[in-house]
Amino acid sequence: MASLLTPREAALRLGISCPAIRQWSYREKIRAMKTPGGHSRIPMPRAKCR
Repeated sequence: MASLLTPREAALRLGISCPAIRQWSYREKIRAMKTPGGHSRIPMPRAKCR
């Protein structure tokens, strides 16, 4: 099961900037979900990325 991270948390985990995560989300390079309040959440698998 994947945990849901804020864009900032995902950026820190991946070692990239927060604006880069948002751009990737807008360009659909990564999957992002919207909360009922309209905030973005990024699903991150529990397995480590290579």
